[in-house]
Amino acid sequence: MNERLIEDWLTKINERGFELPFCQILLSEGYRILRVGHSPYEDGKDIIAINRKGQICAFQLKGGDLDLETFEKHRGQIHALVEAAVDLPNIKTDKAHYPYFVATGEISAPVLNRVKNLNVAWKRQKLKPLTLIGQKQLHQDFVKISENFWPVAFPDVRAFLGLYLARGEGDLDRPTLADQLSKLLSSDKPFPKTVLSRRMAASNIYTSYILGEFYKKEDSWSILCAWIICSSCIAWAAERDQLPDAMWRSSFNLAFDEALNALGKLSAETLSERALFPREPELDDYARARNTLAISAVAAWNLVQKIRGTTDERLRDAVALTKRFILEGRFFVWGESAVPYFLSIFWFLENFTGGVSSESLPITILAALCRSNAQGSNTPLADPYKSIDDILGDAWEKAHAGQISSPKVIACRSYALESLVLLLTRRLRRQFLSGIWSDITKVEMAEFRPTNVQDLLLWDCENGEERHSWPPRPGSWTELRRKAQRVDVGMLPRVIRESPIFALLFLLAYPHRIGTNLVQFVDKALT
Repeated sequence: MNERLIEDWLTKINERGFELPFCQILLSEGYRILRVGHSPYEDGKDIIAINRKGQICAFQLKGGDLDLETFEKHRGQIHALVEAAVDLPNIKTDKAHYPYFVATGEISAPVLNRVKNLNVAWKRQKLKPLTLIGQKQLHQDFVKISENFWPVAFPDVRAFLGLYLARGEGDLDRPTLADQLSKLLSSDKPFPKTVLSRRMAASNIYTSYILGEFYKKEDSWSILCAWIICSSCIAWAAERDQLPDAMWRSSFNLAFDEALNALGKLSAETLSERALFPREPELDDYARARNTLAISAVAAWNLVQKIRGTTDERLRDAVALTKRFILEGRFFVWGESAVPYFLSIFWFLENFTGGVSSESLPITILAALCRSNAQGSNTPLADPYKSIDDILGDAWEKAHAGQISSPKVIACRSYALESLVLLLTRRLRRQFLSGIWSDITKVEMAEFRPTNVQDLLLWDCENGEERHSWPPRPGSWTELRRKAQRVDVGMLPRVIRESPIFALLFLLAYPHRIGTNLVQFVDKALT
């Protein structure tokens, strides 16, 4: 199954989805990656790396077969790949680099002959010859690096095939992907550190296989979530086994950088002309949920740029679009799993528009929680463990079956309430909180805390404690201020403590992990 699946994947993957797994191959061969990414200024070099001999190597990646017609189509990029010098800060480039053209398909004999003749001319110019890498060599490399991670037990085989055969149109099964990756990185007996490091590399390859159709369909949201799941699983295993940075950071960085690339692409897509404007009147909750996710990604992308000390060129458009959607009521609070997306939008507006108007979002959600999740309510907002697909699917089934459920008194609680209260406390909204405090005290607060801190990075955690408490009656403003200024970073995994950017994206991909320490950590990093 291994070899056939790899062959099938290579025939379907495009160059964008192939970039990360090829980098993982380079890492396994001792390369150090210097730069990855497509841009107008790349000079034909998708990847720049240094091999074990200290030589600078440049790679251009293309999906599909490479015949003479295709070669001529890319001739300008190929000449730039070979002839243009590598230009990177803090890297000496006084010697010629080694150029490679990589195709996921077959390379025709006429292309091999054309490159042979070109290399003669380039040699006269004291340039390094162009090396071609095709499907046969790639197939061997991928078989070698992925030989030990294919599932053999029937439930896992079925789960893998379900992931691999997805349409690539919003149907990524995130819990199953997280479960499969955590199994790949787990064992009844601890792995030797070198074995675990290789399995982390295999995690990236595995995720790339799963995402083939998603890259083809350009489903950037699913791609973003998948790579956050993959990087979270790698960081989880590294912290669990106290793995040295040199044995896991490269694989983690590849996965996380791919998530950031997907976030940037999704932001650009959302801001393209009329991207979220339906041809017909927008009345359904599914469309409003899509709007919420897309705008939260735009918000997160701009917050990432702020943390990095840069500014996106479409910032003004992003602010205008977000404000317009708020005024037109084109967002949807489907349940508590929506809260992280609204927080992303709130932090974005607060950072880039100023004033207190942005606080209307957390105020609105907090008021909704107080109305819907008070003890005895029969219309609660679903807890964060229930996704938008589950919620809308249940609603559709009930409507389709013509069910009219009689009101029931349900014991309700909230996983997001305390985070929202403390967020508004940090902004000194004492008058609002005082006016609504009686309603707040009627909602039980809940939070899951794993036994092992790193297990927060798991999608499903078996070992931990769900804590329930009630807001104090009467409340103390002094105590609220004290709690709002304190973040127990000891309750957060290392990878989150070290990177507010990762923390923000983790919150979006794992909305059921919302908790006071995580929210306050991100909040403090952005204010």
